[in-house]
This record gives sequence, structure tokens and C-alpha cells, in this order.
Amino acid sequence: MAGPPVQVPKQNPTGFKVGDGYQTLFMFGILGASGQFPFWEKEVKPVGIDGGEFVDTTTMRNSVWRTYAARHLKTLTTMTANVAWDPDVLPLLYNGIPGVQPPLINSNGMISVYFPDHSSINFYGYMVKFEPGEHKEGEMPIAAMTVQATNQDETTAEQAPTFTASGT
Repeated sequence: MAGPPVQVPKQNPTGFKVGDGYQTLFMFGILGASGQFPFWEKEVKPVGIDGGEFVDTTTMRNSVWRTYAARHLKTLTTMTANVAWDPDVLPLLYNGIPGVQPPLINSNGMISVYFPDHSSINFYGYMVKFEPGEHKEGEMPIAAMTVQATNQDETTAEQAPTFTASGT
């Protein structure tokens, strides 16, 4: 694609436009062994994709414009969620279940986020932070959760996220 830019033809969007964020859910594969999932999603901010900062390719040979290039590697961004929670999750966070499951905090494993159209994104990652909010009379206690994508499996081999389409 050499030469000056040309106009890109307009076209209408295709696919399914999600009209409501309800019901976005997630699951930690590491919890499958315990048979427990002590979180009730209130708000979920799924992972995104970040291409990174641009590479400045400007040289003394440029005459009018600074020039830039895109990077090659991408970053799966951090997922956050606000959840209602069962206090019985605390041992799972700290210690896991000896001989069955490692602690949920800082243990890499598969994570799936399910979107309202029933599609999902699946990736390797771990819970970085679980931070309970204030407990007050007349309000449901909520905890903030942060999940970091690692993009590597238990052998440290690079693994890209996968997407499961809903067929809509």
C-alpha cells in the first residue's frame, strides 16, 4: 500500500450491537477443582487490547511531517470487577485448598469472561487484588477485584487469548 492515503469507503456496521451490559459474567478455571464460585458480579470491565506506544521513526530526512510506526506486540489490559462476595472466599484467596487448588491470589490459570450475547473471551491470568469495600448498614458489601492477563500457560509458553463466538 504505497503512495498517499485515499478515502476509505463507508459501510454499515455488521454483527450484533450489545444494547445492555447485563449479563456479563466471569469464571476462574482454578476454582473448578473447588466447586466454589463465591462472587456475584455487580460490574465487570473485561480485558481490552493495547497496541502500546507508537515508535517514532522521524529522521533528519523527513521534510514536513514526523513519522511513526506501530509496535508488533500487543497487551491484554487489566480486567476489573466489583462483586458481592461470600466471606468464605478468604481461605481460597490466601491459602487455596491444600492438595486441590492453589490460592486464588497470584495463581495463574484460565479465565473466561462471558458477554451478554453469550460469546466469551478466554485467557490466562491471575487475580492481583481483592479489596473489600466498606461494610455499612443498609448496603450490600462489595469488593473490588483486579485481574491481570499473563498470556502464558503453566509451562510459561505464550498463549494468545481465544474468543468463542455466540453465533448471533
